[in-house]
Amino acid sequence: MKVSFRAGIIVGNELFFSHSLFNSLCSIDLMTGCIRFIREFPCESPEKKLLHCKALRYGRNVLFIPDQSNYVHIYDFVEDSVKSLEVFRYSESRYDFSDGVIINDILIILPGRGEQPILEVDLQNYKIRKVDIPDFYKSICNSTEAFNHWSIHRNTLNSAIIGTESILSYNLDSNDFSEIKTNISLIEDIYFIGEDLWATSLDGFAYKLQINGSVSKNYGKKCTTDLVIFNFMKDVFCFSSMGEGIYKLNSECDAYTILRNAKLLFIEKPRKEGLYGNYDIWDNKVIFFPPYQDELIVFDGEETSNLPIIFLEEDEKIFASKLILGMSQEIQYEGNYCSIEEYIRCLLVSDKE
Repeated sequence: MKVSFRAGIIVGNELFFSHSLFNSLCSIDLMTGCIRFIREFPCESPEKKLLHCKALRYGRNVLFIPDQSNYVHIYDFVEDSVKSLEVFRYSESRYDFSDGVIINDILIILPGRGEQPILEVDLQNYKIRKVDIPDFYKSICNSTEAFNHWSIHRNTLNSAIIGTESILSYNLDSNDFSEIKTNISLIEDIYFIGEDLWATSLDGFAYKLQINGSVSKNYGKKCTTDLVIFNFMKDVFCFSSMGEGIYKLNSECDAYTILRNAKLLFIEKPRKEGLYGNYDIWDNKVIFFPPYQDELIVFDGEETSNLPIIFLEEDEKIFASKLILGMSQEIQYEGNYCSIEEYIRCLLVSDKE
């Protein structure tokens, strides 16, 4: 049986995650590979998919940032309990949060579209403050997807405005927004690693930038699209969220090394819930969370190995029944599977056209 998720985090020797194909809080013991079903997230239907986009550690809690959920779910792994904090009413449109960070006891939930606000949640009293993106910057954004990954640098949150030449910056001290112009025509994501600024483009290139946005190094085309950049053991790497190989980027020049023994399973027809994007560090290794696979992928900086996911009998029955429930809520439309809600939405849009 395969496992799929987009939001997870490692605490001790245990990986806690939100299953992307149905409503389930789960964990994997990284010492044994055994998976277990913990509970459903409250206030959501059992079959609901893509509930969360990211997981963050906060003391004895794991915070699950919403994707298609209306809630931040707060899991206390000591007491084994879950709280639900409603955030939907603070946002004009649903299902488009893209990222989250915790700074000084404030959870900042970041948007995926320009018309959505940034939400700041005080984790001491759960009060929520809404910060609207100014209209000028909204006008630059693509109407369907504007932001993906957000990166913090010197108390400023930064994100590429997807498909443009621009980076949007939000200063947490002054609450001001500003724009950094780059000379990348189809920028997709940016990453601050220390004082270095890295970027990827929609056409599959990796770059190192100067802080003012100008390109200092072009590492060339790595794959078709969906590049992710990360640092590990003082080195910088990139890979495609669709799988394939891992590349080591040389920060001193525009050369890169193909790691011949480092492979991620290629996803031939990726779905939103089936991409490499979330990963964490454990035992001096990078653990890549599986996009609909039956194993975790472990990377030591030079090569990858696999950690099979093991189902005990009782948990296997639970996952099987949930998977059947989730699939029963799907319809095939134009060659792709979608939920009944998505299918109706597509029909309504096509009727208007």
